[in-house]
Amino acid sequence: LPLEPIKNADGSGLRISIEYPGRRVYARAWKVSIGTVALYLLDTNIEPNNRYDQDITDQLYGGDKDLRMHQEIMLGIGGVRLLKALGLNVTAYHMNEGHAAFMALERIRMLIQEDGLSFEAAKQMVMSSSMFTTHTPVPAGFDLFPPDMVMYYLGEYAHIFGLSRDEFLALGRENTGDLSAPLNMAILAIRMSSSINGVAQLHGVVSRDMFQHLWSG
Repeated sequence: LPLEPIKNADGSGLRISIEYPGRRVYARAWKVSIGTVALYLLDTNIEPNNRYDQDITDQLYGGDKDLRMHQEIMLGIGGVRLLKALGLNVTAYHMNEGHAAFMALERIRMLIQEDGLSFEAAKQMVMSSSMFTTHTPVPAGFDLFPPDMVMYYLGEYAHIFGLSRDEFLALGRENTGDLSAPLNMAILAIRMSSSINGVAQLHGVVSRDMFQHLWSG
């Protein structure tokens, strides 16, 4: 296969890490060459990760909500950290379905902590350089995470952004006034993007009907 591990200048394998509650999880990086296109993959099946964490990247769409949360943190947040570790000058980010929506939170964090931007300025910069493609034609197909779970895993981002619990959760809530509503990954991706599309004309019609409540009138 046209697959190779990505290495640092000293020959060691390139790794990124993410802080999960009570521990740090590591992922190595692989490069797949598809013609002239480079596809980068994250792989948690390495030490010193524990057995559970080694399986985060093992099976797509498997497990319970906790595993889905682990996977989508690794994809979204870990993906941004990998691109930075590779030294790539990324000018546009594409979320292919809502699974990678946490990417926007990590980008905002970096702009606040590393570039000194305010939350609103960072949010606008992220929105202006992000796009979202939705594939799912039914609301039941979107990942929904309970408020307490979101704050358990990502509460530090709310603190960094200077947002209250409900202000933070409102970034991905269908009805921002419903304080018990879950965080919807598709809604988060939509709110963090300046360009949104479907995968076919009919799907566009269906998606406009599903998401029209996000735009008053």
